[in-house]
Amino acid sequence: QMCIRDRLREHLLVDLHAYLLEIVRAAVLAGAESVSLGHDADDVYVRFAPDPCSPEEVERLLDYALAYDDDTHGRCLRLLAIGVTAALGLRPWFVDVYLAAESGVPIRYRYDPNTLQAPDEDAPLCERTDGVMPPDGVDVDGICIHVRRRPGWDTLKRAVTRAAPPEIELLRLTTYELPIAILLHDRPIDRPPRPRALVRYTEHKPWRVKVELLEGDTRSHTAFLESGIRLAAHAFNPWTIWHPAGVSVRTVIDAPDLPTNASRSAVRLEDESVVAATRVLDRALWSCVVGLASYVTDGDALGAEIVDPEAGGHREMLGRIVGAMLRAARTNERRADRARELLSVPMLRSATGQSLAPEQLLPILAEHGEI
Repeated sequence: QMCIRDRLREHLLVDLHAYLLEIVRAAVLAGAESVSLGHDADDVYVRFAPDPCSPEEVERLLDYALAYDDDTHGRCLRLLAIGVTAALGLRPWFVDVYLAAESGVPIRYRYDPNTLQAPDEDAPLCERTDGVMPPDGVDVDGICIHVRRRPGWDTLKRAVTRAAPPEIELLRLTTYELPIAILLHDRPIDRPPRPRALVRYTEHKPWRVKVELLEGDTRSHTAFLESGIRLAAHAFNPWTIWHPAGVSVRTVIDAPDLPTNASRSAVRLEDESVVAATRVLDRALWSCVVGLASYVTDGDALGAEIVDPEAGGHREMLGRIVGAMLRAARTNERRADRARELLSVPMLRSATGQSLAPEQLLPILAEHGEI
């Protein structure tokens, strides 16, 4: 029979540095308003409040990595346990979990990476010490997780360059949609810029599904988020009917609890809940396009959100989309039917000032091949 430590090793994350993502997800479920991070060359500290677990639950925290409770508290404990287990997989000196105590001085629970290798199933999972402050000297208001790395070339390089550890760099790239603040050394964390969105459409049933039209030709994909943090991304070709140059699509599916494999490296796309969410994407994309057309012609986005209307670029984006529709309709009548709602909108002006709908140009395209 497989012992718990063997099962824990099987459930380690593929990228162990993603331990920080799981801890931040736990913070979201715990109701935290923000997460505070700190680091130096060999230490990473994560703090948030309120604390999501009791002292008794922390003492056997790793057990919860294998639990599958449906309630929010159970999911929160599981994510915290997966995060601590993955951090141990990095083979640090230790992983300490601090809980705030009534005395004002925290309780420390120390996890040793050898815990996962111990042959004795009855060996304690952690060591408790009362009245210990974290080494950085910062108070613990709720919970604090401290990962202390072993010295090596990586820690020496970070000491010289003052670079952030890889788990924090990963957090920057995966938390654009996070609903709570992340503070790094008491300042909002900075993230690399992304292509500018001009139009956005969001639905919230059954999960949050968001589609954005972007400037530029970038690779379109669907980002699967759990509690606002990207867990996986899959290629997505939104332009099944027309392919406008210079327009890209960013799609997001955000759920509180995604169906994944054991190592949480992939979403089970065949799951009914995932299939139901992906069906919303085409409708949301069409709502974006129709909303853009209505905004340009009448000033009403029809439920879509116009992002930064003062910055402009919306009329040009609509022109690229309509041009692509006309080219597609020229070769396939079914595609013209699919786009009829938009192609019938009188959004063009002739040289004499007459209003024209794009569909009125189809005969000219059929005869001359271009306009």
